[in-house]
Order: sequence, then C-alpha cells, then structure tokens
Amino acid sequence: MKQLILLLTLSIFFNGCTQFTFSPIDEAPQNEHDKLIKRAQNALEEQQSAALNK
Repeated sequence: MKQLILLLTLSIFFNGCTQFTFSPIDEAPQNEHDKLIKRAQNALEEQQSAALNK
C-alpha cells in the first residue's frame, strides 16, 4: 500500500508538472496549446466586456 501511494504521488508530480513554466503571464505563448488557451481567454474577455456594456 505504501509503495502504491508513493508511485501514484510520483506519477502525478512528474506528469502533472510537464506543462508548468515560470514565464510571465503577459509573455507571448510558446506552443500551440498555449496559443489556443490565450485565444479562448481573449474571446471570453471580449464576451464579458460586451455583456457588461449592454
């Protein structure tokens, strides 16, 4: 049981941290996934501002 918990923790740590970076939030996206996220965030911000301005 102890070994199972250790292996689970290590797998989450190493697989969960693969996309983590220390880059600033206003920096340009580096890969395709980041570009998609940035576009989605911008679209949501535009929708929010349009909804608030009505």
